[in-house]
Amino acid sequence: MDAVTLLKREDAKLLKILRKLEDTTSSDPAERELLVNQARIQIRAGQQAEEDILLPELRYYGRPEAAERTAQDGREILDTLDELLTQPPHRSEYQFIIERLHGQVLQHLEWKEHEMLPWLGRIITPEEAETLGERLERTMFDLRRRMAREV
Repeated sequence: MDAVTLLKREDAKLLKILRKLEDTTSSDPAERELLVNQARIQIRAGQQAEEDILLPELRYYGRPEAAERTAQDGREILDTLDELLTQPPHRSEYQFIIERLHGQVLQHLEWKEHEMLPWLGRIITPEEAETLGERLERTMFDLRRRMAREV
């Protein structure tokens, strides 16, 4: 699968998890914890794979500002996720942090969808896109598997 298609697919998975999480209530802390863990794995695996594989490509092809934006957004999203993980799921603050996390992810994905991915699709060949996608997919799979065992 090419890199652009893979990244869009992974982003859609994350949004689905976050929408479900936002719809949960404090009366179902077990469901909240399950969804937060799924979001944690999806976010961290995606962020790490992008940092290890995609950001060097962006820098190589002359888009260091896109690499920096992606890294900065990722750090902010991870900070909010870490904050969420410190809160008990039944507290009212939990819902506010979920909403902030979802907003940060939406903002990043909107930029990615309208700026970074179209540019990436224009500058790399279909063969390079396929190779990059395979590398990203393999890395994300390995990271998710390792993170799931840590739970």
